Amino acid sequence: MSEKRIELKGKYWSTNMTEDGKYDIKLFGYRFEDLKLNPDETAFLLVDVYGKGYDEEDPIPEPKDTTFGSNEMFLIEKEIINKKIRPALDIARAKNLKIIYIENRYEPNLADKNSEFGIFIKRFWGLSVKECLNKQLQYSKVIAPKGDDFIIQKRFYGAFTNTELDYLLRNLGIKNLISVGFTADICLFFTLYEAWTHNYKVILLRDATLAFEPTIECMRNLIKTNHSIEFIEKFIGHTVTSQEFIESCKTYL
Repeated sequence: MSEKRIELKGKYWSTNMTEDGKYDIKLFGYRFEDLKLNPDETAFLLVDVYGKGYDEEDPIPEPKDTTFGSNEMFLIEKEIINKKIRPALDIARAKNLKIIYIENRYEPNLADKNSEFGIFIKRFWGLSVKECLNKQLQYSKVIAPKGDDFIIQKRFYGAFTNTELDYLLRNLGIKNLISVGFTADICLFFTLYEAWTHNYKVILLRDATLAFEPTIECMRNLIKTNHSIEFIEKFIGHTVTSQEFIESCKTYL
């Protein structure tokens, strides 16, 4: 009997050189690599998916209570959680992958207002670190953690900075991270970058994330989201779709 693997075609960006070591623009572009992941060494990582209003029957929250500060972006985020992240999470649980949630948490008080991070948060968001990190720290039923899931609380954008995440992953024997969540240009991005610097293989479900889209044009075309995904494909790891991940789990596990 063959050993079980999660088999995926990981999308990435390549700037392959010619045999004589020169760049050839004709070789620039997307490539696909056959990935064969040991499920015992693979975790499903959810970054900042908390918040109220994601259940189908829930009313739309006030913009100030949403991740992106607008009703239009909230509806896109809600669809991603219900149609992309939840089905991928369901199959990950069904196939006994380790499930790890990353969430913000401001405890204890470490005089953050005097830090460069605190100064930036106040300047950018108009909030204290406590107000920013503890905003909407409740989960909708559709995406809530379950009893056997792991939860890591972070204070900064990246989930490896001053947390127990690396310790947890090593104790679990994890080498590969199937990743989803928000936002593609801030907390999710920094977490994936830090994962890569800690020598973990990063696979992002590229239709299961969203970046801050500052204008209507950006929002309609998901310009910032696509740029963030492309950056991850160029410099950090691979991407696949949520459906490709689901089908692989159904087929090979």
